[in-house]
Amino acid sequence: WQHIYDLTNVEHLKDTALWRSEKTRIGRLELNLWYAAAGTHCGIHNTHNFLEIHTQIYGIGRMQKFQTNDYKSLYREVYMSPGYTHEPFYSIQGKYPWHQYYADTDCIWLAIEQHQE
Repeated sequence: WQHIYDLTNVEHLKDTALWRSEKTRIGRLELNLWYAAAGTHCGIHNTHNFLEIHTQIYGIGRMQKFQTNDYKSLYREVYMSPGYTHEPFYSIQGKYPWHQYYADTDCIWLAIEQHQE
């Protein structure tokens, strides 16, 4: 598994306890697993070049939505327990609100990415 900083080179993620497995591609879908340690904010963002949903595998976490790129602007939390898949966060145009995953406990979740190509 690779650390998030090694994947993105985003400076504010350098000390984030977040790792991703290699991706497996099946047609237009890419599947990968993520691990975050308890108490980890996994990085607020609002862009993807794919459509994505997550399924919780292990632990308890939350998908969070924000008005802006600021923790204080939190307006929705979707609690994730093992086996739960959240509804899509993207609009019909493929636009995302500011969002992140937060790990309440040590967590593993599956990211399912749908690519256009």
